[in-house]
Amino acid sequence: MLSEVIAELLLPRFNGFHTEQRHDFAVCRINLAHVSELFHRPPGIERPETFMLRLSMNDRDVHLNWKEINSRLVKRCGIFDLYESKRQAADGRQGIFHLLEAPGWVNVVPVLPDAQGRSCFLMVKQYRQGISRITVEFPAGLIESAEPPEAAAARELFEETGYLTKSLKPIGAICPNPAFMTNRCYTFLAEGLHRETGGQGSAQGSAGGKGRLDELELLDALLVPTEELAAEIGRGPFCNSMTALALFWYQRFNWETGADRNRTDA
Repeated sequence: MLSEVIAELLLPRFNGFHTEQRHDFAVCRINLAHVSELFHRPPGIERPETFMLRLSMNDRDVHLNWKEINSRLVKRCGIFDLYESKRQAADGRQGIFHLLEAPGWVNVVPVLPDAQGRSCFLMVKQYRQGISRITVEFPAGLIESAEPPEAAAARELFEETGYLTKSLKPIGAICPNPAFMTNRCYTFLAEGLHRETGGQGSAQGSAGGKGRLDELELLDALLVPTEELAAEIGRGPFCNSMTALALFWYQRFNWETGADRNRTDA
């Protein structure tokens, strides 16, 4: 078993190591007190003395796999391509699946104080065609061909708000809907924001930014207090799932780095 192999490799070196079997995963616990030379605890945050390493038992998942037999392009739709894929399960069953092949996405969580000194998110308000409603979201967009996610995040932030950032940190990546979509969404935290002098475009609002929008983009930039978004996410205009996810990444990043605790202690 995989867990036994790992134990044989690591146990002679590290004390406090043991494994246990849970369903289809090997769960490995290592006492961090004995491996401090490999793991550095960030300052200002308490962590448990053990961490859990969750390893997929791939050899036990073979019966769940599907193999593609062939695929064909059904339609190109601009922001994604629709494919029809014929696939076969491990037990011989076959089926046709429709997949959306889309570019990667980026989400940007820009943090900016307002005139009262409150911590706020720089967000955008726009009409969403899918639900025929106005939403308030984090700046976001598609990754262009051969463009690194970080570069796409900086570009979308400027295009939609007119702000540049001195600090762009990756805080999360996820598959938006692996049931039928092939892409990933990357979320970045943007701090140290400042406006570009002489910016052009129509992205304007209470945040005062000016950007360079795509032809069919129409939006306003605005500041939303961080506490307000945390309280209202999922309600009213704060209904975009990628915005909810980005808020989660932001909150987890703060917990892991001790940012929330440092603000409380200040």
